[in-house]
Amino acid sequence: DSIESRPVGTHSCTPLQNRTLPRDRQLGIGRIDVREAKLNDLNSDQEIVDLAPVEPLNILYMDEHYVAVDKPEGLLVHRAKQTPHGEPVLLQQLRDQIGKFLYPAHRLDRPTSGVIVFGLSSDAAARLVNLFTKRKVQKKYQALVRGFFPEEVVVDLPLRDRFGEELPGYDESCHPEQVAVTHFKLLNNYEIPWPNQSFPTSRYALVEAKPETGRWHQIRRHLSHISHPIIGDHRHGDNHHSHAFEKKLGLQRMLLVASELQWTHPFSNESLCIQSGRGSEFDRVLLELDRMAVESTSAGIPSD
Repeated sequence: DSIESRPVGTHSCTPLQNRTLPRDRQLGIGRIDVREAKLNDLNSDQEIVDLAPVEPLNILYMDEHYVAVDKPEGLLVHRAKQTPHGEPVLLQQLRDQIGKFLYPAHRLDRPTSGVIVFGLSSDAAARLVNLFTKRKVQKKYQALVRGFFPEEVVVDLPLRDRFGEELPGYDESCHPEQVAVTHFKLLNNYEIPWPNQSFPTSRYALVEAKPETGRWHQIRRHLSHISHPIIGDHRHGDNHHSHAFEKKLGLQRMLLVASELQWTHPFSNESLCIQSGRGSEFDRVLLELDRMAVESTSAGIPSD
């Protein structure tokens, strides 16, 4: 049975770098191609799709109120007006897989993988939404970014919701800036022998992100703002470095994963900690960086 049903209880969180993903999620195994298609330009989040049958979703947690799954990169959470007919959508796929109606409580960007939770009733979803609104859900992400990263950084930069700005009728005046705060922590810095402009090497970093708020593309935009864009992010990132990873390592995704959610169960008051692995392609890239690195360290290196 692909569904893992666990009693609600206290779950200790193992560091993500010590975990292995229970399901192979490499590109091309019976689901969509995760490359972001340049439908209009490089600022598009639309992606090329292969409408082949999809694999069953990896269910991380399930009880009578909630189900949490490991969202694959490139998969839409729910259908929109511009979604191509027949394209797989997480909400419908999971509904068909478990045979239950689902109620969204939060969202992940299309190119982002990792933990996402749905309510199994409107009441359950509303209670979880309330926890997100009150900032009582602790969210952790991991990303691979350009440049050496300092040990810790807090980005406090208000953001405007620009979702749908490429569509007719978008009015910026209707979307005022909102408070947005993200805490970043260095996990590992890498220096590899790829010539970069006038430098003989290229520098990258694996970082953990803990957003206090949940604005549109918040982590991606905050990292871009401090000149550490995410590898594979064609909308807010550095296409020179993203293309280098595609050409040299065959990377076909954005390297951002929602790695952990911690929250208090609204019905039982028990503490929950739900984790996802980074995914086989993300882990493969990190192994390649470790193999090539002329320098790899987890602390104490100043930022570029």
